[in-house]
Amino acid sequence: MKPNTARVAELVLLTIGMLAATAVCGWWGVGIAAFVWGAWAGRVRVVAVAAMCAWSGVLVWTAGSGAFGTLITELGQIARAPGWVLVVMTVVFPGVLAWSAAVVGSGVIGEKRSESERGEEAA
Repeated sequence: MKPNTARVAELVLLTIGMLAATAVCGWWGVGIAAFVWGAWAGRVRVVAVAAMCAWSGVLVWTAGSGAFGTLITELGQIARAPGWVLVVMTVVFPGVLAWSAAVVGSGVIGEKRSESERGEEAA
């Protein structure tokens, strides 16, 4: 596979994974999946983008199944913010959550790798 094709495939698979994690565990699933991916692959930006794509897909699917516009308007009035701000926050939240969980995951594994490398040097 070409590098760009591999990156697109990774993004698509991570997006599907984030959708599945959200369906099973709710928003907690995003953090768990991102932590695991960050620990395994060490790449954090792609996880954040995948989480944002996944939740954007959920929003589009939800918008097609009911009175989404009315809901956003009413929630905006309750929060005293324009409705579009709530939509943006709904997409940005999983991105930030996924990014931070992936950073922690990659840091935990990075620490373990560093400790094992130090142990090998001492021996």
